[in-house]
Amino acid sequence: MADLETSVADKDHFDVDYDFIAHLNGECIAWAGMDDDALQRALQAQGEAWYGLVKERCPHLFAAAPVFITELQLQQMQAVIDAVEEVVGAPEPHTPLGVFYGYDFHLNELGAHLIEINSNAGGAFLNALLVDSQREVKLYGSAPVPDESFGQIFTEMFRNEWCLARGDAQLKTVAIVDEQPQAQYLYPEFLLAQQMFERAGMVAHIVDPSALQTREDGLYINGQRVDLIYNRLTDFDLQ
Repeated sequence: MADLETSVADKDHFDVDYDFIAHLNGECIAWAGMDDDALQRALQAQGEAWYGLVKERCPHLFAAAPVFITELQLQQMQAVIDAVEEVVGAPEPHTPLGVFYGYDFHLNELGAHLIEINSNAGGAFLNALLVDSQREVKLYGSAPVPDESFGQIFTEMFRNEWCLARGDAQLKTVAIVDEQPQAQYLYPEFLLAQQMFERAGMVAHIVDPSALQTREDGLYINGQRVDLIYNRLTDFDLQ
């Protein structure tokens, strides 16, 4: 570690071959670890009840250290994404794109391997809290962090989806839908999403699909019409 310690001020110029990245991931947690105190403050800022729910239900949401990747692994992932998008083709004009669309990769000494294409990945709201809490931490690498809040970015993503489907109509009511949502492992994230929508001036419900009522002019919850469904329900049976 002596050579590393003398070069901490110049992290961006380290050799990023696989052996070195493996060294970072395996032996440098104390040096490359995150500021857990800052993270805990960010979580506690969401309210005592919410923080208690996270500590009770999912205390291991966040790793103690970041995972570093090599430039080659990053290039491999981008090449796969480019190939998929070339095969799938560009979406039709004015077609909704989907929120939190992402690619899941497994990394090892042979490179990056695509596991799945996730059209509605979970974890974004929790990761936003994590990233915001680490803005003052000088981590190795140069992944850009946007100046604007992730809440603004996420809200605009949902508004864009709505506009692509409904044009200039106002987005007023959102339903966050999953089976037995309060029993879900990521229920704390549903609450973060609900708070984001409410800060943007919308009404947001967290409901089981059975709470939705079908009428001729759309879906309703307790007599209130739903404009947009943020679907967190995943059917792994593909039925």
